[in-house]
Amino acid sequence: MYLPCICPFQIFGFFSAAAYLCLILFQTPTTMRIIFIIYYLLITLLFVSCQESSSVEVEREKIASLLQKGDSCRQVGNEENSIAFYYRSLELAKQTGEQSLEAAASDRLGIVYLYRELYYDALDLFRQSASIYALTGENIRLALALRNIGRTNLVLHHSDSIACYYEQAIEVASRLEDKKLLHTISKELEAIYSKAGFYDYSPRLMLKCLDSVSDDDFSNLLAGEYYIGMNNAEEARIWLKKAVQTSDMYICSSAYQLLYEIEKRTNHPDTAVKYAEYYIQCKDSLDKQISVSSTIRALGQNYEKERLKWENQQLQNEQLRKRMYYLIILSISCCLLVVGLVLYYREKWKKEKVLAGVMKRLRDNERQIENYTAVIEKNRRIISDLKGTQQKNALLLHEEKNKSINYENLQHENLLLMKQLHILHSDREGLLQQLQMGTNSSISSQRITAFTQLWLLKSEPYYGIIETQEEWNRLFELIDLFYGNISARLNGCELLREHDRRICYLLHAGLDNSALGILFNIDNTSVTKSKQRIKKKLGLGPNDVLETFLNENKK
Repeated sequence: MYLPCICPFQIFGFFSAAAYLCLILFQTPTTMRIIFIIYYLLITLLFVSCQESSSVEVEREKIASLLQKGDSCRQVGNEENSIAFYYRSLELAKQTGEQSLEAAASDRLGIVYLYRELYYDALDLFRQSASIYALTGENIRLALALRNIGRTNLVLHHSDSIACYYEQAIEVASRLEDKKLLHTISKELEAIYSKAGFYDYSPRLMLKCLDSVSDDDFSNLLAGEYYIGMNNAEEARIWLKKAVQTSDMYICSSAYQLLYEIEKRTNHPDTAVKYAEYYIQCKDSLDKQISVSSTIRALGQNYEKERLKWENQQLQNEQLRKRMYYLIILSISCCLLVVGLVLYYREKWKKEKVLAGVMKRLRDNERQIENYTAVIEKNRRIISDLKGTQQKNALLLHEEKNKSINYENLQHENLLLMKQLHILHSDREGLLQQLQMGTNSSISSQRITAFTQLWLLKSEPYYGIIETQEEWNRLFELIDLFYGNISARLNGCELLREHDRRICYLLHAGLDNSALGILFNIDNTSVTKSKQRIKKKLGLGPNDVLETFLNENKK
């Protein structure tokens, strides 16, 4: 069981704030209450944040501890427990999102699966760890993971994948400053090719190995095997004699065995027997080493069991210490709470005593307040009467304002009516003069028709009053006669159409947009657009008024 690592200062602040909260709410002013509540919230937030950060660190330590336990179990040959530890660390790393630890757990679990002949499971784990190392940029671990994938394909007899992944591992290892890993991977692939008989690939890889690390015993052994395959006994002897000058009994025994086979093949029995004796001595030494290693392994297992027991005991002791620490903090908080309550009741008793004297003064003040209340009520009645009078005056002022506004509106309407009456009188006198003139000069019936049409246009316009172009021409003459001649100005603009001329003459005669819409059977929007087009043709600006331009020659 892993408990979160909490700072003692935060725990103390949290419990002390909780202990004094009741005291603060009862006996401090509002401002102080707000300040202490904010302090309490800040302490709580700090506590939560520290708990979250510490929980992440604890999870990392737990994963690392599980990996160490798995490594210890694997070293002593306890593969079942190592798989359990590695699997728990892998699941925990996936939950916490720790990619590097997830890759490490996958890599180690894959190695155990590889030795337990679970090849496809190991292959999936190695690929997973390689993809994570490629993302994190850890070249050393990436090269080892690719090397492990190549080993797994080797036991699965996937020859194409062996070369592919080993070449990738060599390429990644070649980027490192330390060439030891490049040498190790290169000589592994050299051994694979040499044992399999792919001698065409062997020199290139051997050169990589020899260029990276010189005077290496295993490289000498591989060189000897290479020259044996090429039937070059002299060169093979030279390299194998270099290989036997090592303390590694595995390399030494293999080199003596190969020398024995060379001497036997070249008919040198004495030398062959000597190398056979050396081979037997190395083999006996290996057997002794194996027996010693088995004894050491047994001792290691016992040591690991005792170490695990000791670690469990340490964890239990640590948990007990933490519990005692929490109990101490809880007891200190309870003591602070009791002290706070005692101080609270003491202050309460003092305030009750002061409150009794205050209540006595309050009763005296209440009697004075009653006397003042009677005076205030009397003043309120006077004020209410004044307010009523003020409201009546306001209503009268409002009515007076409305009457003045109505009077001004009536005056304005009267002026408009007088102007309209004057215009009608002017039109009537003009018509009478024209009629008198027509009587003396025998006005034709067409002129009377034009007068009638103009009167209808001014009074009650409707669609179809004027039908022919001849009637329009006589109406134009009549409007030029009554309202001023505009024919010369309109004829000067060649862009005006007949419809535009009609609109100009009717506007000159005083017709508005609604009358024009009724006469031409169109809406007011169309009339406005027609007027804008006429203004452009006459060269007027957008702010100029067409009626003002036409009325400049009005009589």
